Amino acid sequence: MDVKLLSGFPVIRGPRVARMTEKPIGNFVYDSQTATDMVQENLAVFIGNCRDMGWLREGVSRLAECDDQNEYIAIITTKVSYTEFYKNSGVYNGPTAKGAPAFWKEGAVTYSTPEGLRDLVLNDQCPEKPACLLIIDPYGTMPFAQGFGGNSKNSRPKKVVSFQNHLEQFGERPPIIYLTPKRAKSLSTDSMLGPLALNGWWFVDGNRLRIGPPAETCCNTN
Repeated sequence: MDVKLLSGFPVIRGPRVARMTEKPIGNFVYDSQTATDMVQENLAVFIGNCRDMGWLREGVSRLAECDDQNEYIAIITTKVSYTEFYKNSGVYNGPTAKGAPAFWKEGAVTYSTPEGLRDLVLNDQCPEKPACLLIIDPYGTMPFAQGFGGNSKNSRPKKVVSFQNHLEQFGERPPIIYLTPKRAKSLSTDSMLGPLALNGWWFVDGNRLRIGPPAETCCNTN
């Protein structure tokens, strides 16, 4: 899977850690080899212990400005957080009766909710080969939202998996990078795998995560 670097520099990087001890066990850099390994092994990256949602919003905004020739899709899992992302975006023009749209695009990032993905796939703005799906979840609970009474029609993780399956027709299913302020060891991460149709996780310390280019690297801010 092709993930382009920015002047040879990966724009998502941080220390891999053991889930329970949170001790470093290596480095994580999101590049073509990492993405290919994730696709082939059906793995996702769980980045817990992110500082807070405001910090995540700023990080994704830096990613949106990067001129690395990749496209990203950020899936925000709560209405409140999604609205905050929208209000702090460059496309926000003030409150409307309808609130935040089902999706919007700013720079390299297209923003949506699990429910908005259905509208996104029908729109010509939908990226066909995103570098990854960034699931941004303040509570780490989205994989368990499978609908009342097991109603798969309302299953939020199924909406994400269906979206991945749709994009597979253009090449490969985009990998998932799951970001949350919650620590991995505080969540039942094994139970999250099935709903998202995954085989396993790599864990990364969000407190030491870096998103975007180093300060001396230019970004496209147009």
